[in-house]
Amino acid sequence: MKEVIDFYDKYDEENRLTVRHKTEFFVTTYFLDSIIKGGNSILDTAAGAGVYSLYYAQRGCKVTALDIVPKHIDILKERISS
Repeated sequence: MKEVIDFYDKYDEENRLTVRHKTEFFVTTYFLDSIIKGGNSILDTAAGAGVYSLYYAQRGCKVTALDIVPKHIDILKERISS
């Protein structure tokens, strides 16, 4: 697990789906939107910086996000509070 945390401490996960790989985000949410509706409860494991978690929370879902990388949880907490 330490190797994973060390890797992601140096990796820019926060901008992966919003800057570099927007197509992945749009395609994934296109398909998931037909299944996930406002009011659903979601457990987002390996949530990264929480891009999908925030997207579905803004659409009325109750989201619990988990990640083993403390940096990702810190980013997600910051994004929630702003």
